[in-house]
Amino acid sequence: MPNWLTGEGVHIAVQLVAASLLIWLPYRFISRSPRRWWLYCALALIPVAFLALVALPVWVAPLTTTYKPLDDRALEARIEALAARCGVANVPVFVGGNDTSVVGLGPTNRIVLQSNLASVETPDQIEFTIGHELKHYVMGDNWKALAIIAAFLLAGFWLTDRLGRAAIRRFSRRWGFSEISDPASLPLIVFLLTFIWLAILPFFNLFARHIELEADRFGLELTHQNHAAAMIFAKDAQTGLATDWDTFFLIFQGTHPSIATRIKFANDYRPWEQGAPLVYGNVCKSTTTGLP
Repeated sequence: MPNWLTGEGVHIAVQLVAASLLIWLPYRFISRSPRRWWLYCALALIPVAFLALVALPVWVAPLTTTYKPLDDRALEARIEALAARCGVANVPVFVGGNDTSVVGLGPTNRIVLQSNLASVETPDQIEFTIGHELKHYVMGDNWKALAIIAAFLLAGFWLTDRLGRAAIRRFSRRWGFSEISDPASLPLIVFLLTFIWLAILPFFNLFARHIELEADRFGLELTHQNHAAAMIFAKDAQTGLATDWDTFFLIFQGTHPSIATRIKFANDYRPWEQGAPLVYGNVCKSTTTGLP
């Protein structure tokens, strides 16, 4: 509980600081360009989003979790061997926290392995996990996330401007302000941005599930560790996680394919056994060798 409270407190503090630094931005652009403020605001926030993704693994995440470079030389050598088959050298790998993922952008882009990975996964499972994460690293999936954020900012602020002006024209007398440039419109702007995000969220999650399933495909093509991958997901089910998503979870929270979907895919996807071309055959060289 204390660790959870500390983590949540730090996250809230970071969000409040960011909000306080940026809350004035829309009104500054509205006063200078009432018709194109949404465009300038989005264009101004895209570099901010980029810097936030760059800063996350080196300034924000370490506030609540300790990360250190990978010191398992045998595992490091195996990771470098897998990465070399994808034409990548010197992949930064850190250890810490409870999740394995790829974080950061540009100079801070790195693979983070959960601190107890060696105790919860077998060598074959670790090989698949690394293969999965290498897809995110090699294929620049975090850059795709930045592109989605940029699209959301542009669409979100444009819709906020159009819907906000329409709402103000209709309810200006009741609300007590007649222009979106009035600071009293802040709750309206926040409401509209939140509503638009909820409307876009299902499509964002759909794309995220696609990216994660493709990372599974990439990992399987790279390592051929089908059984190991299926066992990773089966272990998730044994911890009490639902094997399939209900409709609400799928739409608003499902950023990964369901456990049932991933187990079936891990068991069934074996195009190399029929001599079929691999989706990522031009990205990485496939092999059947495993971790010792």
